[in-house]
Amino acid sequence: MFFKKHEKILAGILLALICILVSVRISTTWDKKGFVDARYFVETSRLILQGISPYTPETNPTRYKYPMQAPSMSLLTMPLCPLPDLAVFLFFFFTGILAFVGFTVLIFDFYGFHPRDYLKPRWKNLPIWFVFALILTSSPFLFSLRHGQNACMTVFFLFLALLYPKRDEKGNIIFLALSAAMKYSLLTMQAPVLLIQKRWRLCVFSFLLFLSMALVTGFWLDGVIPSIRDYLHLLIENTMRGANSYHNANSLFFVHIGFFTSKTANTLAKVILLVLYGVTLRIIHLRGKKNANAGTDGDGTPGVTALEWGAFAALTMAISYHRVYDAVLIVPFLGVILLETLKRVYLEDDSRTFNLFWVLGIAGVFFLWTFPLRLFYEIGSWIGCNIPAGQAVFVYSNNPMKEHSAMFPICSLGMLATACFLFAMEMFHSSDFSTGKKPAQDHGGDPAEGSTDAMKAEAAPDNPE
Repeated sequence: MFFKKHEKILAGILLALICILVSVRISTTWDKKGFVDARYFVETSRLILQGISPYTPETNPTRYKYPMQAPSMSLLTMPLCPLPDLAVFLFFFFTGILAFVGFTVLIFDFYGFHPRDYLKPRWKNLPIWFVFALILTSSPFLFSLRHGQNACMTVFFLFLALLYPKRDEKGNIIFLALSAAMKYSLLTMQAPVLLIQKRWRLCVFSFLLFLSMALVTGFWLDGVIPSIRDYLHLLIENTMRGANSYHNANSLFFVHIGFFTSKTANTLAKVILLVLYGVTLRIIHLRGKKNANAGTDGDGTPGVTALEWGAFAALTMAISYHRVYDAVLIVPFLGVILLETLKRVYLEDDSRTFNLFWVLGIAGVFFLWTFPLRLFYEIGSWIGCNIPAGQAVFVYSNNPMKEHSAMFPICSLGMLATACFLFAMEMFHSSDFSTGKKPAQDHGGDPAEGSTDAMKAEAAPDNPE
């Protein structure tokens, strides 16, 4: 009775403590000796402005020999070139925080967890606060901040465009082009959904805008064609055989497939995931036709569940070159999937073993990507040292915190397991998850407005004030 009587005060204090702990944890990632990627971004832009190609070791005079970012990212960071390093680091640090918080709130809000509801000091909001706190202290996010990465900004702009089809004639063209310009590798398995949704205008004009940003840097160098050719050659060489491939012993940050010593095994894993991807796209397409025939969605645009976006995000990470910090794309979706799964079990009062399997599975996947990164290192190093025979099957890497310590590819295997689990969940439970706000109700206004999912409609109403 005491906790119920003083719910607002006690829950409010707890929420404040959670916010403080999260803020402290984020602040500990600040390190002026870090920001490796931010240094690459700006230094590459400076070279281009001087007419020096950063894409060949022969012409690149700095120690930043391998600028993996797209030429369009170099264009976007040119305004930062006159700034001192500290200002550049502060820009990437705080912009990354704002973008990821905005991205997480956007995803939660779209799938029925509205800030106006979960910010209320109520005990029933504890699971949401707990999940949100883990997302904001997850390894991919903190790793992204420490390295001065642009992944958080990319995913924020990407889903501003993807989630609201009615805004395609407004800002979506710019949002999608900006996300591609910053990190096009995060769009590979998300963008094809636009084709299923028949958002042709958005695809064409966003691509043209992105292409113009990618090619324009050639005017500072030896020409558009030579510069883009040199960039593509550098990209292919480094991701296939160079410093950003599994041929490099420091591949512990990788999350993509390539960790099997057998090329056949790597190829087979990718093929299986791509088949599951095609089946999921088919499910989305059929859902759109069904809704259009039923008249539930005004323009027949098929909605996409958080589970499907999560599976596509995991596939994006697994199918081609990516590092741990790029997994910021998937973590908020895992949180929403976990909460939706818990809500469905609660509403149906269903605790059968089958349902508990999926609840425990998604909880395990979510906690996997919110573990401290150091724990990944320790476990990977322990397995690598105690099971050296595993090198016959897996590519081991070195742990920089333990000299010459063979490290098991736990992050990469974890991402493959995540993708497989989410696609399995999709195959068995695709109809159990909400597609979020209906396109017919999205008029380009506040994302907090509009329809919520069917499960929320069935849920018990909030306690009166």
